[in-house]
Amino acid sequence: MTQAAVETHDLTRRFGSVTAVEKLTLRIATGEVFGLLGPNGSGKTTTIRMLCGLLEPSEGGASVAGIDVTVAPERIKQRIGYMSQKFGLYEDLTVAENLDFYAGIYGLTGAARRERLRQVIEFIGLGTRLGQLAAELSGGWKQRLALGCAISRLGAFVGFGFVATKHKALEKMIKRPNCIIHRPPPPSCELARRSWP
Repeated sequence: MTQAAVETHDLTRRFGSVTAVEKLTLRIATGEVFGLLGPNGSGKTTTIRMLCGLLEPSEGGASVAGIDVTVAPERIKQRIGYMSQKFGLYEDLTVAENLDFYAGIYGLTGAARRERLRQVIEFIGLGTRLGQLAAELSGGWKQRLALGCAISRLGAFVGFGFVATKHKALEKMIKRPNCIIHRPPPPSCELARRSWP
């Protein structure tokens, strides 16, 4: 069996007497898009935060790209991008400046940085918007820019803190080769799995 992109076993997180995620066990293959649906408070964000190494599980375990989230959370952070519902864009910067800023945060320099940004701009279709301020973008273009910032890291996993309602453009982008985007499931929610070619 090949290494999973994301794997959890009895993943649990409690906040005092409240159990936000309870005994979540799943395996997401590399290249698979994993969708989730769930009401507010069903544990979606808590699950993503644990998978990103930002929140320690109360019980159970998880790995992302073969890295244990409790043993090496800093290594996880070096391998992932995260796009939340409320994007962390700098509205007073242009599209190009936001992408460059995030690539710098992710430690990309020189030719590797230029090449990765070229790939992201082409992949997301941001070429005509590079000089535009983020504040001037429509909601859909802000979403594209936020995705571009998240994937500017050369990581294997991109976590989403939302379920897109207008997902046709996003689906089109993630159907492309070498794009791995996962949405890990919380407990008590309907799960939707789909493998893309």
